[in-house]
Amino acid sequence: MTDSIYDQLNAYGTVAKQRFVETFSGGVLDTDRWETENNYSTNTFQMVDEVDGGFKILNNASGSADGQIWFNGKDQFAHNGSVCITVAKAHTITGGGEMYIGLTNNTWVASGSVKSTAGIRATASAFFVQTNDQTTNTSTTTGVSKDTDWHTFRTELNGSSCVGTVDGTATTTKTSNMPISAMEPSMEIYDNAQEGRVRYFEVYNT
Repeated sequence: MTDSIYDQLNAYGTVAKQRFVETFSGGVLDTDRWETENNYSTNTFQMVDEVDGGFKILNNASGSADGQIWFNGKDQFAHNGSVCITVAKAHTITGGGEMYIGLTNNTWVASGSVKSTAGIRATASAFFVQTNDQTTNTSTTTGVSKDTDWHTFRTELNGSSCVGTVDGTATTTKTSNMPISAMEPSMEIYDNAQEGRVRYFEVYNT
């Protein structure tokens, strides 16, 4: 007798924990999952017509333009026991622009306002591990300079720290301002004429 895929992937008698995987391989964004947000601007949300091009968010407006995809308040992932893995690139993050990719429980992550967050922030100069405890938003550099290449970003929350890794080698452990409530996947691009892309997004509870 052949076991089900569920039984092959999980120990007998256990219940699988919440897991989400998105490959951004279709012709359009899966709006049964994702909600698009235009914060103070009108942004372009679009699949990229290239091999493994993924999905892009492009700011069109001048000034503090902000575009985001998220689950619109469906916070399924634990602040004290979850892993987030993404393949993304800061396609044109320059000047005061930023890209955030990871977990949040609210919109407009770049503003640093009251919310729980844990993920990777790209500025014009470097990649950072960013967390927010719904009071204070802080970032710690990974030591990896920002470029426009595809990178694999991984963050792991264990209750006392957020461990961020870039391409499986550069690891940063952040212990301050840990998130305090459940969160959901999010990608956000901030400031005029900035563009970020993502082609893989996975989150699971540990």
